[in-house]
Amino acid sequence: MNKKRSAFTRTIQAFFILLIIVINSCATTTGSVDKKEKALAMRKMGFSLFQQGKAREGLASLLEAEKLDASNPDLQHEIALVYQDIGEFDLSLLHFKKAIELKPDFSEAYNNLGVLYSEHGKLDEALSNFNKALSNILYRTPHYAYHNIGLVYYKMKDDKKAIENFTKAIELAPYYVDAYIDLGIVYENSGRYEDAISINRKILRLMPESMEPHLKIAELYLKTGRRNDAVEELNTIISTDPRDPAAQRAQKMLEEIQRRR
Repeated sequence: MNKKRSAFTRTIQAFFILLIIVINSCATTTGSVDKKEKALAMRKMGFSLFQQGKAREGLASLLEAEKLDASNPDLQHEIALVYQDIGEFDLSLLHFKKAIELKPDFSEAYNNLGVLYSEHGKLDEALSNFNKALSNILYRTPHYAYHNIGLVYYKMKDDKKAIENFTKAIELAPYYVDAYIDLGIVYENSGRYEDAISINRKILRLMPESMEPHLKIAELYLKTGRRNDAVEELNTIISTDPRDPAAQRAQKMLEEIQRRR
């Protein structure tokens, strides 16, 4: 009888110990979830402020979120972007590296780290990180990395490789206007004026409301001696919207052409 009571007592004690462990575990889990939810809210607010041009206010919220969720690679990436925006190279570098350490296949972080290096003249490091971004077959926006590689080669005065990479970016994302614009610049600077005109015609199809490609085409026509074509292009700008700043520039170019005759 005593033995049965002793066994029963031990069973009850074990049950209550297990119950306490479960309750404490649930409380810990709930607390952890609450912290992550609070961190996410602060992160969203911080990055929204950054996107509104309020970088330092946004940074304050992001750093508060980091106190609650320091192991979040996306949060580390966003902190790095804000530090990059306000010119804090070392802190930006630190947080990009934290993001990549937490998520080794983080292509967006590799790409933006490459941009940081490129902005500070560290071109070899920039290329290395752009290529690491591209090494991930699941990278959803590889055209950004190819475009950035093209910009680095342009800085290195390697027009051939710049053109190759801008072209690759366009092949992957035919709507990506920035790559067309930079490809047109390289063509113009290397004396390939007809190719530059062709590219600006494509930009016009992507941005039909913009008069800037018309102005650039007119300039390129003048460089190739096609004065009448340039005049026609400039008149197109003026007739479209005489009040547009581009129309005023076009009018000045027309007056300059007439003075040279």
